[in-house]
Amino acid sequence: FYSLRINLVLSAIASPFIILSIQLFTMRFIRTSFTVILATCAFFGFTDSALATTYVGGSVTSDATWYKANSPYVITSPLGIATGVTLTIEPGVVVKMGQPDCNCYANIGISGKIVVGEVSSSDRVVFTSVLDDSVGGDSNEDNTATTPAAGDWRMIAITGGTLELHHADVRYGGLAVRPFTFFNPDAYRMLDNQGGEVIFDDADISYAYGNAS
Repeated sequence: FYSLRINLVLSAIASPFIILSIQLFTMRFIRTSFTVILATCAFFGFTDSALATTYVGGSVTSDATWYKANSPYVITSPLGIATGVTLTIEPGVVVKMGQPDCNCYANIGISGKIVVGEVSSSDRVVFTSVLDDSVGGDSNEDNTATTPAAGDWRMIAITGGTLELHHADVRYGGLAVRPFTFFNPDAYRMLDNQGGEVIFDDADISYAYGNAS
């Protein structure tokens, strides 16, 4: 009787420690396994698939909004904002560009209006190279094989329209190809105001190939 009672007491005392040890082991195992899975996904680039990429180009002929949830926006052919049309770009949106496959000098031409970000929001909008993996993920899907540099894309041209930049970064542009650079030195500008209006509100222009604007 006494032996049975002692065994039961010892079992009652030991069991929580055994259960706790098992739980700690299980938690460590799960945490280690989860870390290994994340590292494997990052190595093979699987984590980028969670980003919603929107491909855009051509003429914008009616008012439109680019949303952060659909970011990054990758401009695959020259984008033109028609006269009287407003493109609104939400805070936090990433816009990526490269050298367009055409005999043209601008990635974006603005005859209408582009409103970038909001005065009341500090969430920054970024215009950058398609090779820039630091924002918007690995859009060209080459892992770390390429890195961004000044001149990766050409120009945002304000051709009589309006560009409002609120809390925005514009980087890695400013290089067109011949014949534009031969006949027009302004083709090296990342932002080129050709008789329109540009509003800067906490806008950072950097890594331009030639003159920023």
